[in-house]
This record gives sequence, C-alpha cells and structure tokens, in this order.
Amino acid sequence: MALEDDIEMVKGHVRLGEWHLVRQHELIAQLTRDDLPAAQAIDFLHQLEDMQELHRKHLARLQRKAADNELFTSQRAALDPEAAGHSADASN
Repeated sequence: MALEDDIEMVKGHVRLGEWHLVRQHELIAQLTRDDLPAAQAIDFLHQLEDMQELHRKHLARLQRKAADNELFTSQRAALDPEAAGHSADASN
C-alpha cells in the first residue's frame, strides 16, 4: 500500500473517530438528562478519546514521513538534476 493510501485510510479513521466521540457525548448527555447511570458510557468515552489520540498520532507520523520523502526527493533533484532527468526519461 502506498504512503498516500495509508494517509487517506488513517484520515478516514480520524473522521470516524470524531463521529464516535460526538455520538458518545450525545449519549452521555441523554443518560444524564434521563437521570440514568452514565459511568460506563463515560469510561467508554475515555477509551474512544485514547483511540482517537492514537489515530491522530499515526496520521501525524505518516504526514511527517510523506513530507520527509518529498524533501529528500527535491534535495536529490537539486543536487543531481541529471539523475532527475534520466528518471523522467526512463518513465517515458
């Protein structure tokens, strides 16, 4: 799987995680309004928050890796423009 695909997949995880967090907050609010126990729902919310933090960190690592790859590629091309031209020729 290409790095760009990984990034898109993890972005999807982050979006879905945000939806889960919003929904869990809504459920906790409903339980509270109905004067029902919410302790387990709150514990689950904390687990969702922890998971979301992992998703965000994973996304940040992948984005840093992509940025590092782009920087390396541009530096390599600047140092050896002839090699960059040959790789373009080879793909045509």
